[in-house]
Amino acid sequence: MKKSILSLLLVCGLLLGLLAGCGSGTPAGSTPAPAESVQESAAEPAEAPAAEPEAPEAAEASEAEASAAPEEASAEEPEEPEGYVYSGEWAEYPLAEPGTLNLTMWCEFPGFLNMVGLDSYNNMSVWKAAEEATGVHVDFTEVSMMNASEQFSLMCAANDMKDILGGATGYYGSSSGAIEEEIIINLAEPAEQYMGNYMTILNDPKYASYKDMAYNSEGQLASINSISDDFKPTTGAQIRKDWLEKLNLDVPETYDDWEEVLKAFHTEYNCGNTLLLSGVTQFDNLISGYGTKGASEASMGGNTVNMYQVDGVIRNGYQDDSYRAYLTMLHRWYEEGLLSPDFITASNDGSQNNMDGTILSGDTGIWFSQGNFISQYEQQAQVTEPDFAIMGIADPWSPEWNDGPVTHFTQMSGGSQGSAGGLSVSTNCEDVETACKWLDYFWTEDGQLLCNYGIEGEGFAYGPDGTPHFSDFVLSGFNLQFMMVGYTLSGAPSLQDFDKMFFTYSDNVLEAFDTWAACVDDKYTLPASLSLNTDQSERYSLIFGDITTMAQERIGRFITGELDIEKDWDQFQADLTQMKLDECVAIYQEAYDEYVASHG
Repeated sequence: MKKSILSLLLVCGLLLGLLAGCGSGTPAGSTPAPAESVQESAAEPAEAPAAEPEAPEAAEASEAEASAAPEEASAEEPEEPEGYVYSGEWAEYPLAEPGTLNLTMWCEFPGFLNMVGLDSYNNMSVWKAAEEATGVHVDFTEVSMMNASEQFSLMCAANDMKDILGGATGYYGSSSGAIEEEIIINLAEPAEQYMGNYMTILNDPKYASYKDMAYNSEGQLASINSISDDFKPTTGAQIRKDWLEKLNLDVPETYDDWEEVLKAFHTEYNCGNTLLLSGVTQFDNLISGYGTKGASEASMGGNTVNMYQVDGVIRNGYQDDSYRAYLTMLHRWYEEGLLSPDFITASNDGSQNNMDGTILSGDTGIWFSQGNFISQYEQQAQVTEPDFAIMGIADPWSPEWNDGPVTHFTQMSGGSQGSAGGLSVSTNCEDVETACKWLDYFWTEDGQLLCNYGIEGEGFAYGPDGTPHFSDFVLSGFNLQFMMVGYTLSGAPSLQDFDKMFFTYSDNVLEAFDTWAACVDDKYTLPASLSLNTDQSERYSLIFGDITTMAQERIGRFITGELDIEKDWDQFQADLTQMKLDECVAIYQEAYDEYVASHG
């Protein structure tokens, strides 16, 4: 029975901010796969070739010779296949005549697609191609990312879940809770029965970390998430390289270095947003170098705000002395005019359009952005400012609080099972078999091609070497990232070709990726597949929602000086204790210990 769904979900909704997009894919076929490793693993196993006829000399061997060599005889017997072998039902596409089968899907529609001429998934050519290939028509219910969490709660409370739900595990706050409360189904058995392409790839040893993330601590498969053939951080700190060179400054590494550079930029170039921060999410990009965890998950669809582990002991960033030291530094930067004056109230819509003017006008020297924007900003700015140049720089670190220049809070592989991404099958779905086979299509060779490159002749063309390359239409569009989302199924649960855009990037973009990858690891992160069970999630959510609201408000006031960190920090800690933050930490310690016990 669905018990107390509305009240629970509305509480969870307070914790979840960044919303998931829909996914999609394509069927098995003769088209080359974007990731060569999948061309073999995603295909149905072929029949073994017939044995060669035995040579006459071998046939005339005596019984004595045969009995004298039992080991040789046994070695010729068929060997048992090694590794995972799918034993379920392989789907054949299309599953039916196009449009014969129907599914419904609830998901968020990214507003930035309007900027490339798209207003609904229902009108996207790639989705129409998927329908033709699978024989399944999908009717989308689309919501804005600004209110998707609230809409999800209302949908579930009314028992109006669609067949497929985008981001359900993130919106609900607990994958096992969403299954127990009969919002979504456990796909572990249906996937083994109907999803041969997905299961074959998931069980490839090279994707072991993704398999670990796919199942929650109770062994449930709550959603289907993408797998990447590689991973690097593609977002990070960027700096005006031309300003550094003109002022004869070294690339900053520590917080003290950053402060020196920011002061020089502020003085020489009169920046109003010397360090450009857009909302609390970007504010927390700075904190890892203090050896503690920020609160970015409050706006990233998770419910583990500030939770991390050191040697198996769960900690919460709000309680760390290093967090206090970090806020003290930010207050000093704020007082000296080095921070964006409106960083707390500024919004970051994911596309960074609100940041473009500030960056291009020379009103900022350091900011956080996606790497692909580096070339875009340079090309636009160099029309009037030929020396304009950007480079990616490593996150800052504190020799006092961190054990070196590498910070330890980055998830080093793709999206987790408990994240806001991925597609789930709801309990209202009456045709689970079709839903699973439809999802499995995205893991076939042709499905991967559609997800990664789109439709031949529109999204891509084959090069002389026989590999797909993005078309001029995509490359010359308003924004490459937006064009990719609009004319491929890049957000679909599929095997993602991580390097597919790299050929379009300039050297300084690729160097930025390498820089960001070299300065992070996951030493202190919680396991990506760690999740709270229903009881733990209910207890945690009822407590932590109020803590988050209080803490975010206090942190902003500490930075601006409305609260004196010397006088008011102890009261902040007392209030966290009174609001039962220690119980939240204990809940995660319990869940973490259970996870370690079950995973070894």
